[in-house]
Amino acid sequence: MILLIDVSSKKFVITKRAEPRWDNKTQGQRLDNVTGLPQWWVEMVCTDASGGDVIKVTVTSEKAPEFAVGDQVRPVGLVAKHWCGKTHSYVGYKAERIELDT
Repeated sequence: MILLIDVSSKKFVITKRAEPRWDNKTQGQRLDNVTGLPQWWVEMVCTDASGGDVIKVTVTSEKAPEFAVGDQVRPVGLVAKHWCGKTHSYVGYKAERIELDT
């Protein structure tokens, strides 16, 4: 199940520069299945009235998103998807794009 996240009451701050998302099968950067463009991980802290968490958000773009550590951003079309592995489960995050929050 994919869940759309309402970001209107949350703040997002970049904690690390964008990194290529790795594909273990191809031993290279993961490419989007639809567009064929590279995927990037953008690490950020998400906070709201209840506290905060560090999350890695996947975005697809030709070039790495260029944000500096400390930039306040807004993920557009942010979704969460739950994954189950053999020994554990986790949540993955993906956004259509990430914009500076002005």
